[in-house]
Amino acid sequence: MRIAALSLPPLLDSYQRLAARCAAQEPAVPDDLDGILGNLEHVLACSEVETPEDLIAKGRFLLTYRNDPAMIPPVALETLAAGVERLCAATIQPAIAA
Repeated sequence: MRIAALSLPPLLDSYQRLAARCAAQEPAVPDDLDGILGNLEHVLACSEVETPEDLIAKGRFLLTYRNDPAMIPPVALETLAAGVERLCAATIQPAIAA
């Protein structure tokens, strides 16, 4: 499920702050904090990339994903690729046509 029209940088900031707080409390992370972190991961993974800032935030999210990198949700990579295509299409298409 893709999520549209969210600004990713503030979400990434919240995710990184909460992830650091959870890491400091390991192994006894409260369930509510872990649940909120999981929700932020889902939103960051599923959100579509609309701006260059979103693209950077999505990439940084993937670099700092707290679980095994092999477990990155496919939708996160799909929305990243779609964002690159959307943002670069205007410059790539004329070059291909030439």
